[in-house]
Amino acid sequence: MAAPSGATLGCRQVQTRRTGMKASWLAALGLTVSMVGGSAWADLQADVYNSWQLDGSGNISTSGLTHVGSFIDPQIDHWDGTLGYRWNPLGVDELYTVTWAGYLLAPEAGTYQFRTVSDDGVQVFIDGLSVVNNPGVQWYGEGLGSATLTAGAHALDVRFYENYTYDGIIFQWKKPGDADWSIVPASVLVTAVPEPGAFALALAGLAVAGGSASRRRKA
Repeated sequence: MAAPSGATLGCRQVQTRRTGMKASWLAALGLTVSMVGGSAWADLQADVYNSWQLDGSGNISTSGLTHVGSFIDPQIDHWDGTLGYRWNPLGVDELYTVTWAGYLLAPEAGTYQFRTVSDDGVQVFIDGLSVVNNPGVQWYGEGLGSATLTAGAHALDVRFYENYTYDGIIFQWKKPGDADWSIVPASVLVTAVPEPGAFALALAGLAVAGGSASRRRKA
């Protein structure tokens, strides 16, 4: 998978093709996403820093690091499955940190399984709680975790760093009832949404409206 180009342009081109559908879907739920440059902005914001470090609690930290730049990322899918892959976000190839901030829109209540494959370390926090904790230096290692979620929006914080040589990361899930891993899709990742309760109520309303429309068509 190609790395984001120079600054934000490459990611914006990818994101623009997907935002229309997502923004319309959120609008149907009565939700809003953050606004950037006057346009509805979905997906996650990724921030790149010039080095990496672990704090006293063993968490990946950007405190005191220099911010290299930001880009909008539809989904965290930056590894092609080979052991020699190099992502190089924003042209940075070694000694960097990337953080993603936004919300995960859980389509239903239940227990979700999460998986990362990364070189090097990664941590995933949902609603401020550690879900995947795999911060060590590694060559495309696997991190696993789970979270019981309500239907609706949940704060998502993903932290990843690269030490030397190869670099890349993917973020996968299994929704309740899923048998196989899949990349967490762009359709459930947004920069900002209202309170989770409002999202759940709107989602329920949309489901009822959809069911009524279906019954009318059958009639």
